[in-house]
Formats: sequence, C-alpha cells, structure tokens
Amino acid sequence: MAASILPSLLCILQQNGLQREDIIKLIKHTEQSYAGKNTKSIEAGAVDILQAPPATTREKELHLQVIQLQQSIGSLVDELQRQKMKNVQLERRLSSMNNKIEK
Repeated sequence: MAASILPSLLCILQQNGLQREDIIKLIKHTEQSYAGKNTKSIEAGAVDILQAPPATTREKELHLQVIQLQQSIGSLVDELQRQKMKNVQLERRLSSMNNKIEK
C-alpha cells in the first residue's frame, strides 16, 4: 500500500515546491513592477507570506536567499540615497562655480 502511494506523494511534494518557487518569482516580479510606487503594502504582504515556516530543505534555502536579497536591497537603497545626496551637493558646487565664472 505504501509503495503505491509514495510516488504520488513525491509528485505532490515536487509540485508544491515548484508552485512555491513560482509564487516567490511572482512576488519579486510584482515588487519590481511597482518599484517607486506604494510598495510598502506589497512588501508587507510578501513578508507575511514568506514568514510561514518552510517545510523542506529547498524551501529553507530559498527563504534564506529571500532574506539575504531583502537585506541587500535595503543596503543598496541606502547607498543610492547617499549617492543622490552627494550628487545634489556636487551639482550645487558646480552651479556656484558656473555663476562665479559668468560674473
């Protein structure tokens, strides 16, 4: 009896894993599509979904990758803000120099 059920269970488990990967890809795609818009609610929903305890080793690995990517995105956003501030300062200095040259 167990031998006849095992292949079906393995197939279901594989499908579950593939569906989870597809859902994660869709979440990431949706986040990218709405970048710059009101993504806080989307991110909160994605975090809620991703906080469910992973059932398989593969899910755990994917969950860790998602966490690492989220941390990386946060760092990149911070760096982008710093670079934007530097750019504004440099533009002001350049404008000031141009004004002095024109006078």
